[in-house]
Amino acid sequence: MRPVFSLLHASARPDGWRPAFDVWMLRADNPGAVEYLLSVDKGGAFDHQMASGVRVVWNRGRHCVVDAWNAAAKASTGRVLVCVADDFFPPEHWDTALLAVIPDLDAEAAVHVDAQDSWPRIMTHPVLTRAYYERPGRGGCNGERIRRRTDILSR
Repeated sequence: MRPVFSLLHASARPDGWRPAFDVWMLRADNPGAVEYLLSVDKGGAFDHQMASGVRVVWNRGRHCVVDAWNAAAKASTGRVLVCVADDFFPPEHWDTALLAVIPDLDAEAAVHVDAQDSWPRIMTHPVLTRAYYERPGRGGCNGERIRRRTDILSR
């Protein structure tokens, strides 16, 4: 069965990903509808014996979070793409909450996540539907490079 959510975790710390994985899965109402992709830089010192349900994706682009998220997005199969990092934790029932604000998973949608930081207009951890991500001109899964970091976040 195709997952509803693809958690795209960009990490550069071999020991930093596990707490986020545990919390995201624990706080999901339906963890069976979630795939978890850990995107790491090629040549990193990551243990390939990961937790059950974690897929490792090698980021062969620049060593930056945007390229790592894009590498994971290209390998993902879920209908909603959620960008995750080592220090970004969800509230309880995060999956049910996202389904409430994205009524049509096949339509283009992006959700602003309020991270309570000092940059209220910057969506530092995007949540978007696959349709939004794959739209021509956006880059992402079409194999085109994203020209500016904000291309995946704007419009």
